[in-house]
Order: sequence, then C-alpha cells, then structure tokens
Amino acid sequence: MTRLLKVDSKNGQMFIEGRRVMIIPVEFSSALNKGLAKVVGKGAASALYNQGKEIGNSIFDLFIRIKGIEVKYSEDDYKRAIEDFLPLGGFGRMELTELDFKSGEVVLRGWNFPEVISIGHSEEPVCHLMRGISTRFTELVLQRPLVGKEVKCQAKGDEYCEILINSGDE
Repeated sequence: MTRLLKVDSKNGQMFIEGRRVMIIPVEFSSALNKGLAKVVGKGAASALYNQGKEIGNSIFDLFIRIKGIEVKYSEDDYKRAIEDFLPLGGFGRMELTELDFKSGEVVLRGWNFPEVISIGHSEEPVCHLMRGISTRFTELVLQRPLVGKEVKCQAKGDEYCEILINSGDE
C-alpha cells in the first residue's frame, strides 16, 4: 500500500496524490471570518459559503482521484464520501441522517467543525465554509444546483451542527 501523504522536507512541500497540500491551523478559520466581517460586514457569511463551494470542487476532485471511482455515485458511495473522506482532511466528523437522491434533499449532522472550534460561542451559525463544502460536494454528486442552510450549530450551544441541503424552493 502506498502512503497517501508525501513530504518533501527539502523544499518544504507536501503532496496527496500528486497535488500540493498544506496544513493550516483551525485558528485561520477564525481569522478569515473576522477579516471578512471587517471588510464586508454581514455579507461575510455568504462570502465564506461561496468560498466553501469553491473548496468543495477541489475536495471532490481529490476524492475522485484517491478513490478512483466515477462521478456516477450510489447513495452508499455518497454516504461513504461524507462520513469517511471529509474527516480525513480534519474537517470534523459528519454523519448523513437523511438522503433523497431524487429530490436532492440531504440532512447532514456534524461535530467539531473547524469554525466551531476556532470561533467558539456565537448567537448565529458559524460553519459557512463547511456548509459550502458539503453543499458543493452534494451538487457535484447529484449534478444539480442546491442550497445549503445550517439550522443547528455547536457554536450556538446545539449538540451538533445540522446542514440542510435542497433545491432551495422552500
């Protein structure tokens, strides 16, 4: 079995499946949130969500390369990707609680998302990047535009974070 992570200490680089990666402390998430809030105010949540969707593209591509599977997923492949692959990146633990491939309705629960850990207590949900990443991942699997909304958040004192993903018609 080959090692997933390759380190080139001479040049200060790390690679997964030939793609350069870096390790970023979770505190960077807090700094990103605070920096965006200073510049765009309440629009920071939207900006972070959209940035999460862009990150989701890269994560999805990396998943395809590592797992060597086609984009034609079954519900089991999607569940495995959400529950097994995303935690490998240090994104916390995620559990698929509801899935309807036909309608595009998905409910995900998460614990220890980086944004919760770095930001701490908040009156509003804070997991905008994770909401964007998981929404984009789902869009790519189902091959349709979707909307993600965080309805529960550990930063607000909830037991877990909960992300609802659907067509946004509601």
